[in-house]
Amino acid sequence: MAHFVDKLNENLEKIDNLELSFYEKDLLFSAYYHHLNHLKISPQAKELMQKLGISFKHKNILVASSSSFEAQENKEYKFDFFECKEQMQFLQNQSEHFLKQIKQILNEVLDKHELTFSKINTIYNKLTQNKAQLEQALNELIDNFTQGFNDLETKLQEELRYKGNMLLTQLNEQKNLAAKLCFKMLELKNKEKSKQHELQALIKELDAYLR
Repeated sequence: MAHFVDKLNENLEKIDNLELSFYEKDLLFSAYYHHLNHLKISPQAKELMQKLGISFKHKNILVASSSSFEAQENKEYKFDFFECKEQMQFLQNQSEHFLKQIKQILNEVLDKHELTFSKINTIYNKLTQNKAQLEQALNELIDNFTQGFNDLETKLQEELRYKGNMLLTQLNEQKNLAAKLCFKMLELKNKEKSKQHELQALIKELDAYLR
């Protein structure tokens, strides 16, 4: 179980840490999801992957060595009020994609009377609620301080940037949690090596994190 989570995080971070636009990252995330689910990858994504020297093999993301596209070490969000909307939209789109798949697979694979269904549905609701709260907080921060931000005192600017960075980081964490659950449920749906006890272990891990 730990191996699965570690490998998933490692692969997601390979994309997330590349110096690309949010649109390009969105294409790569979607392509990786399609690879995991044995779906056709879009021509736009294939073109971008070829350009960057990126390929998928055995559920792993392979990135060709190139100084132009090396992952940033100790990556963190650089908050900018004038770019925050785009950053938030990117994370929001990814989260909504994973949450939609979780809900769909949940209804397709599990019976509503099963305890597992109830547990996953509770986690789904928590993830959805947390995402909405973080997005609301970010929107309020942007709406209240974007105009006239440069006229504020330096100390206040730093405090607002810190708060924005923190909210974006938390939103990214929520997206990654949704991705973990989504990919594990895809394995269950496709009747691969994933076992019921592995899903239960992930449910326990996510539930503890979201408390």
